[in-house]
Amino acid sequence: MALLFHQAHANRHEYDSVVPALQKLGLDTLAIDQRSGGGLFGGHNETVAKLGASADYLAALPDLEAALAWARAQHYARIVAVGSSYSSSLVIVLAAKHPQGLSAIASFSPGEYFDDKNQIKQAAARVTLPFYITTDPDEAGDVAEVLRDAHGANVVHYQPKAGVHGASTLVAARDPGGWQANLASFTAFLRGLPARAH
Repeated sequence: MALLFHQAHANRHEYDSVVPALQKLGLDTLAIDQRSGGGLFGGHNETVAKLGASADYLAALPDLEAALAWARAQHYARIVAVGSSYSSSLVIVLAAKHPQGLSAIASFSPGEYFDDKNQIKQAAARVTLPFYITTDPDEAGDVAEVLRDAHGANVVHYQPKAGVHGASTLVAARDPGGWQANLASFTAFLRGLPARAH
């Protein structure tokens, strides 16, 4: 099971073109509309619409926790949490707080986006699960900061030759120069995961 969390101003449709590649690997997918989002990428964020306004980034953590709880209740053997931009920082927090039942995390363009400018690097240092992390080459400093204290063999730091912000780097229409290599790297990471969660 791949839990797919979108970037700012966006919605579950950020991953529409990525889902088939994940399904080819035998993964079911759940893409949600977090309470911090909007209409980016042509979609509609139903959660924001019901709330009447987009919340701040950190307020969306319970949405990720609820998705993880749901996936655990379905007894999936493997659960991978995938985040984009602000939610890529939240999946690091999720893995540090709730490693049980998670097989891995993938973090596309994380950074210290919240008020506590040490929160994500401290959480990253506590992650022991397989941890895929990458970003647009122009944002490499943000990933280096997040990984400042995270040096374990569990960390797979992919440094693309070309990329864009967030999980959009996996989408041909948003990253025509890099999406193929970036998707190949990500799917290779997923294929290498153990069959069962930790």
